[in-house]
Amino acid sequence: MAAAGAGDGGGDGEQLTVLGAWGSPFLVRVRLALNLKGLSYEYVEVDLAGKREQLLAANPVHRKIPVLLHAGKPVCESMGLYLRRAFKKV
Repeated sequence: MAAAGAGDGGGDGEQLTVLGAWGSPFLVRVRLALNLKGLSYEYVEVDLAGKREQLLAANPVHRKIPVLLHAGKPVCESMGLYLRRAFKKV
């Protein structure tokens, strides 16, 4: 269900969580960016048929994956750019 990525933290003790589904090329890009930055994160597999409540709460407008939760706040678009700006020192 959940898997941790490599690295030494989400930065400043803030938790990173990725909501996604296996096989999504967009999810692969986000996870690759997190791993290249050396950030640790929790991966939560989302059942797209059931649309988990966590996904609907994180992305209520588009209801799509992936969603990056940074300290509980959702980032639904431009995650690569967001990671570059939020974690400049890493």
